[in-house]
Amino acid sequence: LDSRFIGREEFVTNLYQFFDCKDSGNIQVLHGPSGIGKTRIAAEYARRFASRYQFIGWADAGEPLTLELEFSRFAAELQLPEKDNPDIKLVVSGMKSWLSEHSDWLLVFDEAESLRKVRHFLPSKFSGHVLVTAPRVFTDAAQHSAVTPLTYDESLDLLFHTSGVNPDDQTVDLIALLKHLPLSLCLAGSYVRETGQSHGKYLEALIDSSVGIVNEEA
Repeated sequence: LDSRFIGREEFVTNLYQFFDCKDSGNIQVLHGPSGIGKTRIAAEYARRFASRYQFIGWADAGEPLTLELEFSRFAAELQLPEKDNPDIKLVVSGMKSWLSEHSDWLLVFDEAESLRKVRHFLPSKFSGHVLVTAPRVFTDAAQHSAVTPLTYDESLDLLFHTSGVNPDDQTVDLIALLKHLPLSLCLAGSYVRETGQSHGKYLEALIDSSVGIVNEEA
């Protein structure tokens, strides 16, 4: 998919300013529907400011068991004494101790369903940075940012960059159908590039496939 970062600079800047301000807190939640670009923003922040951190851990936060395995992986990366312990709960405990004793780290919890579950894997007091992406806003999150769709110009820029095809008279309708969602635009652009289709032809195929699905369900 697209390797260029388009239309999300303000979110990365806001994350930097949030984590740079000692009075802001150290947990930030990016929330929004699937495909809106939350994970891409988190990845760009981690990439751009990697030099600020001794350790960056990226965790799939969908399930508690998955998080336990992710923390076991973190412990191995950090060569913690607990890394080979067969009791994974002791490994998680060792990782939490490390987090409480160090400050220059960033943990990204991607697609978390609950902030309470995330907090379960954090020490009671810590000075590192925690970035959470989530499909919805958490009422118990002190700091959160809603990730919004791209503007039309940003959507057009992303679609052109991924497809390599100039806009045609149906590009506006294609972008509207894809709801300005970065992931959908990247997938569309990649398909257009690979097949050599125009934006209009792709739009027609997309509409035809949608009509077919509706007819099958009727």
